[in-house]
Amino acid sequence: MKLSLEPGEVPFKVGDTLVVNLPYHTLAEPIVVDTDNKPYFQAEVIRIFLEFPTVVSVIKERKDIHHFAVTSITYDLKPLGFYEGAGRVTLRLDLTQNEKLLFATEEDLFLER
Repeated sequence: MKLSLEPGEVPFKVGDTLVVNLPYHTLAEPIVVDTDNKPYFQAEVIRIFLEFPTVVSVIKERKDIHHFAVTSITYDLKPLGFYEGAGRVTLRLDLTQNEKLLFATEEDLFLER
């Protein structure tokens, strides 16, 4: 039996610095008072979790090849800039949606708006 993983693209790699198009306080736990007042923040990608359509994939059929596709990913982010030293946050992205929340730079974010 072989497992086949559908090719897909993950927008950023571990170690990349990026701009998250959400206020930091919306992802932070415990809730942080937002004194920066920006609708976005800068962060470094620490880890990436790949998620499949089900938490546990159970094989119930006899096949030579079982095909799986990553449908969403979760980024573990370490805040930088104004929020440097604040707690890490996670951001879950559905790869099937077109909503863009992550950008390489602030300039890219502003071009998208």
